[in-house]
Amino acid sequence: MKKDYLSFIIAIAVIVVALIGAVGLIYSENTTKKVETIATIEEIVSDDAASTSVSASEAVSVASSEASTEEEDEVDDGQWINDYKYILDQMDEEDYEGYALIYVDDDEIPELVMQGRTSRIYTWHDGEVSQLAIDADKMSFTEKGNELLNNDTLYKIKNGDWVEKEGNSLSGNISVISEFYPYKDMISMFKKGNISANSVSTNAVVSFDDADDSEEYDENEGEGINVDYFNAEDTNIHKYEFVVGDISWTGAYDSVKLNGSNKYLARITSVEEFNYVSELIKQSGLQNYIFWIGGARDVDNYGDDEYHWIANSGAISKNPITTTGIYEGAWASGEPTRVGNGDVEKNVAEDKLCMFYDLGTDKFYWRDAPDKILKTSPSLAGKIAFIVESEE
Repeated sequence: MKKDYLSFIIAIAVIVVALIGAVGLIYSENTTKKVETIATIEEIVSDDAASTSVSASEAVSVASSEASTEEEDEVDDGQWINDYKYILDQMDEEDYEGYALIYVDDDEIPELVMQGRTSRIYTWHDGEVSQLAIDADKMSFTEKGNELLNNDTLYKIKNGDWVEKEGNSLSGNISVISEFYPYKDMISMFKKGNISANSVSTNAVVSFDDADDSEEYDENEGEGINVDYFNAEDTNIHKYEFVVGDISWTGAYDSVKLNGSNKYLARITSVEEFNYVSELIKQSGLQNYIFWIGGARDVDNYGDDEYHWIANSGAISKNPITTTGIYEGAWASGEPTRVGNGDVEKNVAEDKLCMFYDLGTDKFYWRDAPDKILKTSPSLAGKIAFIVESEE
């Protein structure tokens, strides 16, 4: 009896040992497979150190075939926002005067513009940011046409970088920045994810032929000043367009002249034309805007301190824009002052001509203002526009 009982115990022990051995073998095989899988992922990641992000995605694909491509897209969609926000976080609020987002090339990610003494524009592609130093007040572009014009130099975005392009004019619709946001507003926009572009387009461009409508002679011989003059006394009523955008007088002038020799920053040379343009602005409901028109003064280059109409070629009107004759009543009381006070600066030189609406008299008037008016009067942001005059 004892012998049978002992044999039974030995048999049970053999079965238990066999089971333990089998479990150990299975665990060993699974561990080996897991080690092999990890080794495979490491090999993929280390195959090309220059493309770590791509290899990492492939590694995730090997480890889990259920990875969602939609989740990967969401990460990419948010990365450019984080990268732009990082750039802004490195800035002090005083570093730049304003910020804007525009679309230069045809992807869905906008370019970031910083307006300052030396302005900058950033573009984002495939996780990399490229920047270009510009003069934001003299910049125009073709929205999603991959052309940016600045100081007669044409740029495009190629392989994520800003590169120069042949030519010195835009071949598509001209766009300008309609509004620059303060630093805090741009930061808030990125935090909330409410991204909107800040641009407005004008009419299609025609080839620019700098028409020779000037007569060249030296009225200031001995002073070293040579001035081109042209006859601006045109009494015809033409076609007028109103373009809204926080832009300097020079920026407006440069963008309009690229539209062709038959378009220019408005030259209002009769009472009838003044009244006609005033009524058009009212009909458009744009009385709250200050409009740049084509008058300026430049004592260094013109030889006098009077205001003149400026042609696309840079020539000036033979007759100055006086406060009498056909221009009597166009100027606001006491204007032009040639110097004035802004919101943040006092005794600022004023050398450009603009048109504004006075609610008290229900009339439009002219006054002079500084070229970069928003630098001295930031409160006017979102209230700047210009008038384009077109001859058939």
